[in-house]
Amino acid sequence: MKKFSSKKHASLTVRTNRKGMLFVLPFVVLYAIFNLFPLLYTLVLSLFSWNGIGEKTFLGLANYSKLFSDKLFWSSLSNVLIIVLGYLPITLVLSFIVAVLLYSKNLRCRRFFQTSMFLPYVVVPVAVGMLFSMMFSWQSGTINALLMKLNIISEPIDWLGSQKYARSIVIALQIWKTFGYVVTLYLAALTSLPGDILEAASIDGCKFGSLVFKVILPMMRNITAFIIITTLIDGIQIFDAVKVLFTAGNASAAIGGPGRTCLTPVWYLYYSAFGGSAVRDFGYASAISYMLFFVIMILSSAIVVTRIRESRS
Repeated sequence: MKKFSSKKHASLTVRTNRKGMLFVLPFVVLYAIFNLFPLLYTLVLSLFSWNGIGEKTFLGLANYSKLFSDKLFWSSLSNVLIIVLGYLPITLVLSFIVAVLLYSKNLRCRRFFQTSMFLPYVVVPVAVGMLFSMMFSWQSGTINALLMKLNIISEPIDWLGSQKYARSIVIALQIWKTFGYVVTLYLAALTSLPGDILEAASIDGCKFGSLVFKVILPMMRNITAFIIITTLIDGIQIFDAVKVLFTAGNASAAIGGPGRTCLTPVWYLYYSAFGGSAVRDFGYASAISYMLFFVIMILSSAIVVTRIRESRS
């Protein structure tokens, strides 16, 4: 009887596992077709030279060795790192301050402020690029019109055509877009902090500044590290908004903005794959994508290792 019961239980477990696999199967199939296969195919394609029409030419690792001497690629990588370093610290500081203010229970219209600040993050990047392109347009931009009306400037400034201002506009765009996302994460982290520790600190006479810098911030190191990693990954991959910002209404505009100071690696990848018959090489573009993956992996791993060492010390 006991042997029969164990067989029945095993049979029921097998049937349950099969049903579970059937439910998971559609996701696995779709993931393999639309995610796994493109990843593997891109890796294979990076070993070839192919313009998308003719025969593929096997090159081995030549595309990768070419990347190490490609000044335009390394220039695009340095551009995006400068942009990330320009907006990431500002975003972190401002977002934390606003999150602390929103955490206050005495603030009215709290939900309204949270929603309104998060909305830019869900706006399509192309729309963000169009918005900033219209705002900073040399001829009809609202920024120039406002500054001239306030008598701050006497003539319109070519914001998007000047190497002096171009990166600053991209930095402002990224701050505006990621600000609400970082505020939301910080606010969620604040609500999850143990209340007894904060209450004990306030009872001991800990002032607001000391409470923030000596109690709250040290307890939020993990979420700060997570924000830095995700924002870094997102920043290195920016493309849509920046391309639309500098090419809206002008398809023949030079890639990378004025002096290519705003050329990003993904924009360079797009240009290498679809930039024209003279430069079109899907194999080289695939190599750029994998090189970018390795760069992101190295930077993210460095941040994680640094955080682990800090927690152990």
